[in-house]
Amino acid sequence: MKIFVDADSCPAKVRNAVQKKSIQLNIKLFFVANREIKFTEQSDLFKMIVCENKTGSADDYIFTNSSEGDLVITKDLLLAERLLTKNVTVINDRGIVFSPEVLKKMLQQREESMLMKACGVNTGARFNSYGQKELTDFYNCFMKVLEKR
Repeated sequence: MKIFVDADSCPAKVRNAVQKKSIQLNIKLFFVANREIKFTEQSDLFKMIVCENKTGSADDYIFTNSSEGDLVITKDLLLAERLLTKNVTVINDRGIVFSPEVLKKMLQQREESMLMKACGVNTGARFNSYGQKELTDFYNCFMKVLEKR
């Protein structure tokens, strides 16, 4: 098993938690982004992959280099959808395990939100903050996924 983190938009608290657990469990960890992101922990298990600064390059790297049994942490619904076709486990930073059913619902919600925004209604406020509850939800989900490996 390898862990890939779509690191551009991943909260630092999540990245730090993943690093610590990766060391404890001796799991290879890849941060993939369009810019350098520093690791707070040091380990030969970690690798920072800086991709070309163009849309989708980090997603394409993760898709190409992940395989069945790996874990990917991302907020990107379309990347998650692609990864599920390869039997890669995908979770987000809020503790949601992606499945085809979950993705369908989230994509519908996103489309509805975009329509509401186009009509002048702001529906995104609930996802603007990332606090202890969100981190705890993520960590519990992350640990359940790792326990199944």
